[in-house]
Amino acid sequence: MSALSRALEGDPRDVEGDDLLAHFAAKDWKPETRKGAKNACVSYFRWLKASGRSEADPSEFLPTVKRPEPHPRPCPDVVILAALRKATDSERLMLRLGAECGLRRFEIAKVHSRDVMRDLVGWSLVVVGKGDKQRLVPISTVARDKIQRYLEERRSARSGEEVVFLNNRGGQLTRVMVFTILREAV
Repeated sequence: MSALSRALEGDPRDVEGDDLLAHFAAKDWKPETRKGAKNACVSYFRWLKASGRSEADPSEFLPTVKRPEPHPRPCPDVVILAALRKATDSERLMLRLGAECGLRRFEIAKVHSRDVMRDLVGWSLVVVGKGDKQRLVPISTVARDKIQRYLEERRSARSGEEVVFLNNRGGQLTRVMVFTILREAV
């Protein structure tokens, strides 16, 4: 806001919509920067009006800033195949869940034995993703077998349900740990 104040030179209560439009139009900013600067400007002028320090909100004339959709950057198949060849069983399962099923790293960290289910078509994995939205992801019989085998190898006598991926202390992996493991594998 200090850069905006210096650029507009004067009392913020005297700023008009055209002044703001000219200021933003003169900048050669990337969309993220433009959006952040606009949001700060809108917040400031709304606060001025809401607190009774100004009668008008010139920021209401600023157009919305659209950010371009980021381009997906999938890992090439040859890299995934090479990683699968040298990976441990747990790394291989993580790689398959990410590459074949499209799971994010925090979704991989949360895979639980109760999430594997049989449906009309075959085997599926219940995935709770961003915003706690639940989706059903089909998994291959091979992936299902690997999850089951992986769990059976370390299943405790007291529990029939378990998180699939554990850290060295027996706790659930975090998304950062999954990222680190997969980065090293790839």
